[in-house]
Amino acid sequence: MNNRIFFDWVSPKLDVPLLVILSLCLGVSSGVSIAVSSYMVSGLSTSNADAAMCTYAYFAGMAVGFTLINAMNTYFKSKILLVAICVLLIFFNFILTKTDEAPLIILVTFFIGVVRMMGAIIMLTSFMPLLMPKGERYKLYCVYFPLTLLVSPVSGFAMAWLSDRFNWHFSFHFCNLLLLLALLIVVVCVHDHRKKHSIPLWKFDWFSHILISAWTLSFIYFLAYGRYKDWFDSKEIRWSLYIAVICLVWLMIRNTTARKPLMEFKILRERNIRVGLVLTFVCGAFFTMTNSLNMWMTVAFKKNYVENAYVNLAPCVGYFIGTAICYFYFKNYRNFKFMLILTVAFYTMSFVLMYPLVDANVSQAQLFLPLMCRGIGIVLSYITLGLYITAEVPQEYLQSIPPILIFVRTFFGPAVWGNLYSIWLYGTQIKLLNRLASWTNSDAVGALVNAQYHTKGITNSSAAAYQAYMQQAVLGSIKELFGWVILMGCGLMVFLFFFPIYKKVDRKIFNWTKSKNTADIAATVAA
Repeated sequence: MNNRIFFDWVSPKLDVPLLVILSLCLGVSSGVSIAVSSYMVSGLSTSNADAAMCTYAYFAGMAVGFTLINAMNTYFKSKILLVAICVLLIFFNFILTKTDEAPLIILVTFFIGVVRMMGAIIMLTSFMPLLMPKGERYKLYCVYFPLTLLVSPVSGFAMAWLSDRFNWHFSFHFCNLLLLLALLIVVVCVHDHRKKHSIPLWKFDWFSHILISAWTLSFIYFLAYGRYKDWFDSKEIRWSLYIAVICLVWLMIRNTTARKPLMEFKILRERNIRVGLVLTFVCGAFFTMTNSLNMWMTVAFKKNYVENAYVNLAPCVGYFIGTAICYFYFKNYRNFKFMLILTVAFYTMSFVLMYPLVDANVSQAQLFLPLMCRGIGIVLSYITLGLYITAEVPQEYLQSIPPILIFVRTFFGPAVWGNLYSIWLYGTQIKLLNRLASWTNSDAVGALVNAQYHTKGITNSSAAAYQAYMQQAVLGSIKELFGWVILMGCGLMVFLFFFPIYKKVDRKIFNWTKSKNTADIAATVAA
């Protein structure tokens, strides 16, 4: 096979296993993930805004990394790129093992997102000739998306265990150990055949990438720290908004005048692309509930982050089930409407099952079924929307889809929905806390706390009462949010039932036997 990245002496039967190992080793490096951020906040006495900023900086880096790899992949050999990616990730992880400065941690996490996405694209382009030789994209997505989704909870559990047993810095040595394995495979097994390059690097539009990096970082700074710094009363928040607006306007102007723009918005002429991007953003409302779920589990499991990470392995079962559903369905049928409704149904079902369970005494077994349904919904949304957006797209649009799709799915959706939830939960918790306090007089509070928590004295009683009431306010706000998400899911299912997903039922959405250009390789990749 001429398009293999491995040497000829490597058996073709080992191609897929080796690529899976490389994908897993590269995917483990995700900066300061949610599993580690809890230990970082408690260990460094940083705010939750710093942890949120790390998460969104990683997403922003992934959005920037995709457009960057387009230039690198045409200029450098795949082996050089993979070696550089492994070395850079090892270097960035090593910095995270040494530093305690929040700004540096955030910046390093951003660069990890950039490099991590570049590695993901190379892995995807290597998987394509093996999994879809005749253009059956559903086969590729049924392998690639579950693989990328599985990495996060599995590595999160391992890093949470290491953080709990040692410290949060030490967990990044685990990432570097796997990266060394990936580096060994690349050096020994990947060939170094020269690729024909199209443009020299100095002609690449570096300035546009600087603009998009500045815009994404300033935008997430505004969202992450706005509530903590009292929004526009803070000089830093105002400046972050100014910088975000200036960079965005400058980027749009440059994008319209450049010979090869980063994002070609002419692809929005295609109806399925417009509808697919909107649905991708809306599905982000369900996918981004991860932070709210972790907040609930932190209360339920008494800040046992290892147990929290262990429970988060439950969606992995859903990934396998959802992948099997997609594989057998798209192998035989072509109705996107059914799969989109089924996707929202599993999302909604997961929150319907969790709604009565919102309590401080929920068990791991009770959470398994709803989290499994959530996992099914996630993988269904990834595969179904990925196939729908690229269905019978004109050839000239294929290279323009990935930057916008990844921007919406990986960065814009999670950043917007995540911060909306954070702001709403904070306001609701304050209202519920005030309501609880208004229903109880001070004498009753003292008696209740002394009886339940065995505290003595006014100071201890007040602190324990506040802790008990705050816990109830947190749980109440999360339960209320689940209720709104359930209503949104039901409304979305009704909308999808009546909304025409495509103009004609008999339209030829797929042509599995016709192979696409190599531009189709990464048409729906996302982290």
